Amino acid sequence: MIGDYRTIIFVDGHSIKTTNTKSVKLVAGSANQSGYRDASGKDARFDTIPSFVQLDGNNIVAVDQGNHCLRLITLDGKVTKRFSGVCTEAGRNRDRKYQKPTSVIIDNQRFGRMLLLIDQDNDAIIQINTKSKTSNIFYQFSKSWGMKPYMMTQHSRSGDLYITTNSLMIVKVTYKSKNKLQYISGGRKGFLDGSFHDGHHQKPTGILLINRGNTILVADELNGSIRVLDLCTNTTRSICSDDNGLFNGAFEDVCGLNYPHSFVVNGTDLLIGEAKRITKIKGQ
Repeated sequence: MIGDYRTIIFVDGHSIKTTNTKSVKLVAGSANQSGYRDASGKDARFDTIPSFVQLDGNNIVAVDQGNHCLRLITLDGKVTKRFSGVCTEAGRNRDRKYQKPTSVIIDNQRFGRMLLLIDQDNDAIIQINTKSKTSNIFYQFSKSWGMKPYMMTQHSRSGDLYITTNSLMIVKVTYKSKNKLQYISGGRKGFLDGSFHDGHHQKPTGILLINRGNTILVADELNGSIRVLDLCTNTTRSICSDDNGLFNGAFEDVCGLNYPHSFVVNGTDLLIGEAKRITKIKGQ
């Protein structure tokens, strides 16, 4: 999900749509029909789309997970084509192929010239040149850890990557020391706030850094809540809604989220992607 004050771009089933909060417009794909087809608008087909980025004012790069590649889509829906990887063919990174990629972001340390992609079943983070489409392995997870990365966010100053995993842990990969993996929080199933070591999650998915990189928001999908990880105090707390200003630390616990999975900051507001809806938390 991406927002720019006026327009929100979001995923609906196997399609990408936009809304100005008053009306919804299809960009490409079909909400109810999956598959693979390079075509325009409603004739295009995608598998699951867990993540996408907006390269510029008119182009989106989307993760097409089950088709094992990245797809390029124009916002007017007229062009849908392969961007990187070999669509419909899973494979190893050395063959320029991916296996069930999940998360893509623009590498903020490389002035928009690079993307970072989590290639989940290859246990790797891939760096992709947006012009030449050449790629290299940025970080390789060890299969012996039993940990598969899922979603990531990047610190605006250090470039460090904060990542949710299927082992219920939140971890950090340092940008300037690519071989350095650090534990942040979680690892046990359940629902428990407190110190990072004691934190229990049910299914951490979407992740976002706010407050100048001092706070991590994690969508705990199966707990139906937003987990707030304070990097200054190394503690976790939980919120579901906020009527007092998201960015000044004054949270009000008003629950009711339905499988939250993604975030975007839109002005001073936080938009939360849920099952079949988008919820806005107003900020000051």
